[in-house]
Amino acid sequence: MPTFTALTTLMGKPAAEALGAAMERLIPEPTGIGVFEVEDDLGLWEVGGYFIEHPDETALSLLRQQWVRNLLRFLNCQKPIGSPTCAVNWHQSRRDASL
Repeated sequence: MPTFTALTTLMGKPAAEALGAAMERLIPEPTGIGVFEVEDDLGLWEVGGYFIEHPDETALSLLRQQWVRNLLRFLNCQKPIGSPTCAVNWHQSRRDASL
């Protein structure tokens, strides 16, 4: 059975938890959401959504765009969009798992 994963990293626990909560409203709904601190002592967090159905790439893109706008406004960020503290980039993967 194929499974799908959408992963991203961002700075700060509050931002990561808020993004994880926002992912709960996606359709199709993720079967699980993980918010984990990356063990680098730099404040980097990973947020992942795990899906049985192919996630809606448009919804992920819109969530990313909305999140980046809100994050930039919150941080009053002057860094380029591609910098680690000013971007949310989804990395999607598909895994085939047999039972």
